[in-house]
Amino acid sequence: MITKEELIKFSPMQVRRDKELFNAYLTIYKEEKGRKPNCASCSFASTFTRWANEAQTKKTLIMADNTFTLKNPKRKVLVPFSHGQVLTAFSTDELAIKFLTQKGNGVNLEARRAMFVTLPEGLDKKIAKKIEQSVEGVMDGDLTLAELRERHPEIKARSVKKFKQKLDEKQ
Repeated sequence: MITKEELIKFSPMQVRRDKELFNAYLTIYKEEKGRKPNCASCSFASTFTRWANEAQTKKTLIMADNTFTLKNPKRKVLVPFSHGQVLTAFSTDELAIKFLTQKGNGVNLEARRAMFVTLPEGLDKKIAKKIEQSVEGVMDGDLTLAELRERHPEIKARSVKKFKQKLDEKQ
C-alpha cells in the first residue's frame, strides 16, 4: 500500500485519474480524519491540496527538558540582547539562565526572578547569590528611610546611613 508521503508527491489530477491512488487517498484520509472527504469527486482538487499542505506544514512542538517553572506557563518574554529569542515554559535551561543573569538594574533582576516558581538547575548558587545581592544592594541603595523601614520593619534606625549599617550587620 502507498504511504501518505508518497501520495502527496502526486498532483491532485494524477491521484483523481488513477484508481489505485484515489482509493489509497480515501483510505488514508478516512484513517486520519475518521470520515471520508465530502463529495470526493466534486471538490477533490481543493480537498487533496489542503490535505497535502497540512501534512507538509504540520509542526510538532518539541518540549525542552528543562528544570525551571514559570509562574505563568503561557507567558512569553523577549530575552534582551539575544537576537529575538523568546523565553517560554518550553525553553531550555540555558536560555533561562541567560535571561536571569544578564546585566540590568536591581528592579529588572528582581522582576525577572519573580517570573519563576523554580529557578533552573544550571544556575549556580554563586550566580543566584550574586543576583540576590545585586538586587538587595541596588534596591536598598537608592531608597528613602521610610521605604527602608517599610522593607525591613525589624530594623530600627534614625538615618539611612545607620539603617544600612544595621542591615549589613544583620546579613
